[in-house]
Amino acid sequence: MKDSMIYQNVLRSSTVVYITGKCSVNDLDIFLDLANRTGRTKDVKYFNPLDKTSNTLNPIALVNGIEPEMELASQIMRVLGSELPSMQERPGGFYREFELSRLLEVCALLSGLGRFLTIKDFYLFLTDESFRKRIVIEGCKKGVPHMKSRVRTLFKKKDTFEGMISRLRPWIIEPMNSKVNVLNPDINIVDLISKGGILYCALSRASVSACANSLGRQIIAQVFGASKMLRRNQVKHPPILFILDEFPDLVPFLNSLDPLCHGRVGFYWAE
Repeated sequence: MKDSMIYQNVLRSSTVVYITGKCSVNDLDIFLDLANRTGRTKDVKYFNPLDKTSNTLNPIALVNGIEPEMELASQIMRVLGSELPSMQERPGGFYREFELSRLLEVCALLSGLGRFLTIKDFYLFLTDESFRKRIVIEGCKKGVPHMKSRVRTLFKKKDTFEGMISRLRPWIIEPMNSKVNVLNPDINIVDLISKGGILYCALSRASVSACANSLGRQIIAQVFGASKMLRRNQVKHPPILFILDEFPDLVPFLNSLDPLCHGRVGFYWAE
């Protein structure tokens, strides 16, 4: 049933996003064969942080087009293994109000630069004073309000971001670093959605357990964000088929996203 569903949607030039929690060469070969049968092999993108031949993807690239600081904050929270609390919720545990307010402030400052950033940029902003100075200069040139004083306030206490920094480290070392910290990645989610692309994501929960679930949520959020942006700009895009294979943790997150997009998105979970 799964293979037939993929084949029919690829044949109709729909966008197909396949996210699996295992790294199976056999599954990838089947996926590529289905695309080849429809003459769409060139439309396939492959993302697997453990594979040197994988395409690259920036999981915090902004796609929504509105409220960039909140979109960036949401994606960074997913990097850290959580979700941004709603306005009605009070953050608890590690994300106490103090830490959360500073995370939001960092995202407001960095999104004010008006350009794409990577997780490594975020990490270096927190840990590397010379990098931070360059960002301050750039922010001042681009008119980010009170850039110098806001950064100075953020870093009054040296241990403010220690917990956050420790959670960012797995993303700035190999194998993750070279696949996700790319400003101009091979996989552009907006292009993928608008052109009816095909994306196969192998996110091994066994090998990159600290990042696999976060990456899955980030990719899903980018697809939904791109769909909303295109619809808001009255740009039609092909229907989207999501297939989650051996990734039950992502099902509740997928169901929680904006129902206004669900009319263009179909779901299938394989056990």
